[in-house]
Amino acid sequence: MPTVGRERIARIGLAGVALAAVLAATFGVGYRASHSLLAGSGAFVQKGHTVVHVNAESATVDAEAARDLATGRERLEVVQTDPETVWVVNHTTGRVTRLPTATMTPTDAPQKLRTPARARVMTGGGQGYVVDPDSGTLNRLDSTSGQAQRVELPDKVTQVVVDSKGKAWAFAPKTGELYQVANGRLTDRTKVAEPQERSARLALVKDQPVVYRPAAGSITVASAAGGHPTSIPAPQKQGAVRLGVGPTDRPLLTALVPSTGELYVADIASGTVRATDVLEPYAGSGLGDPVVLGDRIYVPDQRLRQIAVLDLTSLRLRDTVSMPSGKDPFELFIRDGRVWANDPYAPTMLVFDRAGVPTTIDKGTGDGVGGDDGPVDEPTEPEPEESTTPPAEPPPAEPPPAQPPARRKVTVPEFPTGRRTRRRARGSGNWSLPARRLRSARTCPGSGRMRSSTRFRRQVRRSRSAAVWSSDTSDRSRFRPWSGAVRLPRVTSSRRAALPAKRTRRQSPRRGPSNS
Repeated sequence: MPTVGRERIARIGLAGVALAAVLAATFGVGYRASHSLLAGSGAFVQKGHTVVHVNAESATVDAEAARDLATGRERLEVVQTDPETVWVVNHTTGRVTRLPTATMTPTDAPQKLRTPARARVMTGGGQGYVVDPDSGTLNRLDSTSGQAQRVELPDKVTQVVVDSKGKAWAFAPKTGELYQVANGRLTDRTKVAEPQERSARLALVKDQPVVYRPAAGSITVASAAGGHPTSIPAPQKQGAVRLGVGPTDRPLLTALVPSTGELYVADIASGTVRATDVLEPYAGSGLGDPVVLGDRIYVPDQRLRQIAVLDLTSLRLRDTVSMPSGKDPFELFIRDGRVWANDPYAPTMLVFDRAGVPTTIDKGTGDGVGGDDGPVDEPTEPEPEESTTPPAEPPPAEPPPAQPPARRKVTVPEFPTGRRTRRRARGSGNWSLPARRLRSARTCPGSGRMRSSTRFRRQVRRSRSAAVWSSDTSDRSRFRPWSGAVRLPRVTSSRRAALPAKRTRRQSPRRGPSNS
């Protein structure tokens, strides 16, 4: 081979080795894809104890966090504020973690939520806010410092929405006011409901904060510029109401009443309200917050583990799609122009494209999916091979353990009862005992009836000491008290010869206790 050819091949090999080293250094630990695949093509979701990035185009998992962020069956809320930052909130421990998309190495924030079970994370315009309804606090997620900064507000808040410019609105039910927050600071406050109106619900419609008051039967639309709010009539309902979330080009507010399955769509611009009861068969506490994307409304049903797809214009039911696997509550959210349905501890998930077509994505097993340590495959036993040698004799069976000696069972002899009579002793209801025994027995004081144990003992004692069998063979079922002599049947002279010799002999009576 010429020298020039060998030098060219060597240069190409060195370049390939250098490129492989650069790629290895770029991906790092826990990183499985290039950064270009993460931009606008998927979403970050919880997979068991960790967080992964799911690619919608390839329907695969292409990135995973460098360490676990949950244990057992803990729930994580994963939101993305910008292309470089993902925030993870543990709803069990209250830990807030910042996850950079470039390295996928989690960094815990020093602050922790007091009551994280009901905490919600809302994002928009590159800003993220965490509201804790139990404590009424609002924290701003700072991507630069990686901390959750407390927002000072006049009163406790329970709901928050963030528009596309990063401006947040927080609702305080005690005063009925809506606080406007920009860059973590209070900038304006507006009265939108009555004080202590806790049934009011806050939503965002075309970058405008809207408060639905089901008890009052009205919808209050606040101005983003800080002007006077406007009000339009709405259905008056009692109980919980869930508002639709998601971007829409039209000023439409979607409200769902889970107890009745009624769905309302209100046009904020024209003030018209359309209603349907197509979800009445699925009514119940299992219905969750509806998600609006394009011309479809997606309603999750946690009880039946399915998603109802409705048409936004006609409010007709288009389809119902079941979750592919899992048994835990699943989350429904919008990311990258798609609707995602994910069960954190299930190996598969669903994603709806812009046309509403569902696709199943396999997240894989492990990392706590299917249990604390993931599903375990049962080992299969190999088939026994044929052998010509006779089987070995089984070892002798071990003798059973010695049992403790059984307790001796004492049996009490049964004595024949005397003849029944219509006369009985006072206070006794037992007609099967001899009348003489009952008349001479004592009764329980105050009850008029002899104790069963006392009656049994006395009957046994007296029968053993004073009862003898009658010598009359024709009446052996009768026994009589001791009289000192045995009475023989009276025999006439004509029958005396026919009797056996032992019957004619005089028998001396057996010794017995004296009656005196």
